[in-house]
Amino acid sequence: MTWLLSYLKPVALVAAMLCAFASGWLSNGWRLGQQIEQQQAAFQADLSTINLATAKAQQEANEQHQALAKAVQQDSATRYQEYTDAQHQNAQLRADLLTAQRRLSIKVSGCSPAAEVSTAAGTGGVDHAAGRADLDPGSADRIVAIANRGDDAIRQLMACQGYVKRILGE
Repeated sequence: MTWLLSYLKPVALVAAMLCAFASGWLSNGWRLGQQIEQQQAAFQADLSTINLATAKAQQEANEQHQALAKAVQQDSATRYQEYTDAQHQNAQLRADLLTAQRRLSIKVSGCSPAAEVSTAAGTGGVDHAAGRADLDPGSADRIVAIANRGDDAIRQLMACQGYVKRILGE
């Protein structure tokens, strides 16, 4: 029996150590599990906050884009209306010049009054020595066409500048 007691003592000691080790392992595992759960909950909360902020930023960006697109569309419609009005006025002017309802004249100086140079009182002005010469309808039409192309180029440039300013937010 003594041999049994001497044999059971180390076994009991090893068993007690194993029980202590197992209970420590389990309690440490529970604590570690709680820490992991807390970290996962914090991670999910952070992820949710990031997702909400991203969605809000995306919504704001979409609203800004829509507002900008609407403003650009309005600017484009205004420019187009100005363009069509100018085209109509220019077409009317050219038609009036071709039918001689209007005349295009230039100021001339250094020539004697002749039949085609108008010095009538109706042409008036400060410079009494100069007269006015009417251009033929074809030449007047070509001059107006050149001026119209220049005006169109200026309108196009102003439209481009307006677009860039609108996009840059100036």
